Amino acid sequence: MTDETHTLAPFERLPHEIVWKIIDYHPISALSLRETSRTLKLCADEHAMMRPPTSELVRELRISGSTDRVKKNNPSSRVYLSIYVPKGNAKEFMMRIFAESYFNVISQVEVGSSKNTKVFRLSCYVREGTRSLLEYLSFCMGRTIERVVLTKSSDGDTLKAISKILEGTRIEQMRIAVGTLTNDVVNCLMKDISVDKLTLELKKVTSEDPMRLFLSLSSMVRFIHIKQHYVDGVDQSAAYFFGAHDIDWAPIFIEAFSSKTIDGGKLCIDNFSYSDYLSKKSADVLRETLPNLGKQIWFEASCDQYAEGLKYTLNDHWVKADGGEMIDRFLAVKYISRRREKF
Repeated sequence: MTDETHTLAPFERLPHEIVWKIIDYHPISALSLRETSRTLKLCADEHAMMRPPTSELVRELRISGSTDRVKKNNPSSRVYLSIYVPKGNAKEFMMRIFAESYFNVISQVEVGSSKNTKVFRLSCYVREGTRSLLEYLSFCMGRTIERVVLTKSSDGDTLKAISKILEGTRIEQMRIAVGTLTNDVVNCLMKDISVDKLTLELKKVTSEDPMRLFLSLSSMVRFIHIKQHYVDGVDQSAAYFFGAHDIDWAPIFIEAFSSKTIDGGKLCIDNFSYSDYLSKKSADVLRETLPNLGKQIWFEASCDQYAEGLKYTLNDHWVKADGGEMIDRFLAVKYISRRREKF
């Protein structure tokens, strides 16, 4: 027996495999073991890190960013995270969060409870030296997240931090709600993550070529829902959408479907703030062209051009324009077998 072993308490001398069985039987005990001694802390941390997290450890992740000042004349971006974890996974997630000293960098942690979900609220400053923290948070959450909600995230450093947290993650549903959409949001954030369904809520777009940005986004995500909100200073009679005035969007929407290498995509546009964004000519082109692209189209857009309504089939596609209440008017072109699908 070495001098080091001789100084250990009897429990500390147990083989790691036995301590791990205790943790498996009562996972929350790992938190107490970590505070008991350095030896047991290392043993508990080894248990937490020796296998990857379950495939769907986190149900929902909500992220927002802002710019705070850590010290005078020293701006630093801050990222706020609310992590929704099923109660059955909460103990494993908690052990991972506490397993590394990175936790000390996180300035605030609150644990709440909502029905069958535990909510972990974290915040951290994004500055030099936080890369390892962000990578560790990514590891803790696993490689699949059911839903991600992103708000107030146009700051460049914040976007880089969020991108690092989500890098390599498959996201089933993502909602981005920003006042202003930038090239960085699309190019920096979306390129390294896999998103099945994207809902994008925006007012303005700061891009020299909004149409090209739209097509770039559509090439990254198969299912896209865009909600255009009212912009101060832009009259509601304007033909405005996605940061652009007086654009013929029909060829852009058609190109978005034509360029998709995988069939079965969806495009949904809500622009009730600016109903003239889609002219009668553009709407006619869409309903005549989309059914003939040789794809199983699913397209729906707010449209105020068919007050009397219309409904017919063309090339195995269901074409309908609702002429009801102003807020409910839309144009839909959907492959017949997909017409009852929701976004």
